[in-house]
Amino acid sequence: MKKTFKKTLSLLLTLVMIFGAVSVCASAIEINIDVNALAYEFRVNEYGTATLTKVTNALIFDTDVVIPDTATIDNVKYAVQGIGSAAFSGCNKITSITIPEGVTSIGSRAFENCTSLATVNIPRTLARCEYDAFNGCGRVTVNCYKSNYQFFTVYGFNSNIEINVLDAGQTPEQAIKVNNILEMIKTIIYKILSIFGISFSNAKAA
Repeated sequence: MKKTFKKTLSLLLTLVMIFGAVSVCASAIEINIDVNALAYEFRVNEYGTATLTKVTNALIFDTDVVIPDTATIDNVKYAVQGIGSAAFSGCNKITSITIPEGVTSIGSRAFENCTSLATVNIPRTLARCEYDAFNGCGRVTVNCYKSNYQFFTVYGFNSNIEINVLDAGQTPEQAIKVNNILEMIKTIIYKILSIFGISFSNAKAA
């Protein structure tokens, strides 16, 4: 009788442990919906942070995406620390992505086949970016800082990545404004030169 009771108790404890483990695994991933109706799937990391593992939305109307800096899982907020492998793969309507401060890594093929992607704003905190993160993308301008621009100058990025290194106190938005002003000034100069019949190449040679 005692042996039967012990076996039954042992079996019950085993079942409790199994179901408990399943419950933990199930709660480790949760979908957050942002104000633009983008569905972000997050995974809780070992050290109490979150990784963005997938973005799902058949019709992405907001082409300028700002990744949230926190994820709510089981009513608990976690800081977003990573962009997982193939997280944005195939999101071909997105034109720009801003990655928040606090994110330290971008996984393999994270933005693969994002064919409309033109601008990516990188945070100061980025410490690792896989070389194939932008496979299948067109020309992408990466706004990053001197502390992490080297991640985009290694083999694999050179063909389709244009680097825009920001000053320490400069935001990507400020950099875009400066670039727009410079382009406007350049256009005005070209028009003035063309009035006098001078092309840019001739002016440069002179």
